[in-house]
Amino acid sequence: MSPEQSFNTSKNGGTKKNDAENGVMKSAKIRTTTSALDAHKHEFTRPTNVTGTGATRIRTFHVRLSESAMQFLDDHINEWMDDNPDVEVKAVCTTIGAFEGKRGTEQNLIMNVWY
Repeated sequence: MSPEQSFNTSKNGGTKKNDAENGVMKSAKIRTTTSALDAHKHEFTRPTNVTGTGATRIRTFHVRLSESAMQFLDDHINEWMDDNPDVEVKAVCTTIGAFEGKRGTEQNLIMNVWY
């Protein structure tokens, strides 16, 4: 059964839409919701520079420090690159920092991709 065909049964016997249709992505170990930042689309007036010189934009990614989360980050970045063929990465900066989460403060890998 595909994700589009599956339904969850609620406590009162009715059904609710699949989590994927509600903006929730599921995997065996990671559950994330679509961020308002992911939905944010801005039409920049400055074109991307694909000549190999000079970054004109930045995209920031962050993820908890776990193996499965790192695999999710790899997939997320690769999908973003595939969806944006005009992107030529100029530089990448990473750091570790604290993010407030459901379980309190968690260490995250923060990655800035300059393009």
